[in-house]
Amino acid sequence: MSDWATRDALGLRGRGIKRAVAAVCGNCGYSMQGVDHAAVCPECGTIRTEAVAGGPLEDASKDYLIRLKRGARLVFWGLVAEIALPLIWFAGAVAFFARADDPNVTTTPATQLASDALFGGLRTMLQMIPLAVQLLGAWWYTLREVETAEVKTPGEPKQQRWRIATLAGYGFAIACTLTAAILVWAGFPEDIFADGLDGTQMFQAAAVMAANLLAAVGALVALMGLLGFTQRLADRADDTHLQSHSRGLKWALVFLLPLGSFLAFFTWVALVLCCVVMHTMLRHVKYALARKPEYEVEEFVHSRPLP
Repeated sequence: MSDWATRDALGLRGRGIKRAVAAVCGNCGYSMQGVDHAAVCPECGTIRTEAVAGGPLEDASKDYLIRLKRGARLVFWGLVAEIALPLIWFAGAVAFFARADDPNVTTTPATQLASDALFGGLRTMLQMIPLAVQLLGAWWYTLREVETAEVKTPGEPKQQRWRIATLAGYGFAIACTLTAAILVWAGFPEDIFADGLDGTQMFQAAAVMAANLLAAVGALVALMGLLGFTQRLADRADDTHLQSHSRGLKWALVFLLPLGSFLAFFTWVALVLCCVVMHTMLRHVKYALARKPEYEVEEFVHSRPLP
């Protein structure tokens, strides 16, 4: 069963030999350093697979893995929605202009709402939905593994810094996107280079552009924090490829997202790459859950027909 679960849930490559990782008991905070082969915690007797924090990912507690799975899934689908929005907008714009010459269509309230969703403040407002989904997912995804233990696991302070950066970045991006949406809805022009703008309108357009740029900065910080946290989890999952990809993509975003302000294709590429990383991490979490006896059947037998 475990071999089949490994191929189906992870489907990448075999599991290498894990190095010893310092850890603490998730129940009492006892340091498990030096007792790697103990089946239970020497201090409180909790079973190791339900007690160890900070060790190999497959040894993490069931509750923590469930939180990771829920958070990674929300972040992944939030990124998918953010990728799909430009495609939906383009298809909607083509359909809108195809019927723009029909007066019976352009005067209806539905058409006016569609126009606002495609070209007005409502379009900017809709961009907050994927960000809000990612923020909710990041909240679960970056939670501390052990809330009650007095001893911090190795690397945890750095993980907490990535958590703060991720949540603060998403929150800032949402606030700036909301500001831009309100300004556009209030009649502020979006394009500062449009012809025929007077001094006041140019100032208004600059305010909208500044809000959008600040939202992009917040999204950049959030994604870098998310990838930094994923890099630490990839180390626990013993996936050196995912770890190096997370590290490299984390710094590649510094160039890709600013280029996206001139050509949206670069932003789209950056989001696709982040999607790949999060999907791979989600598969690792599913593999770790498959190692739990009570989840092996539920996740990988009942959900699929047996051959």
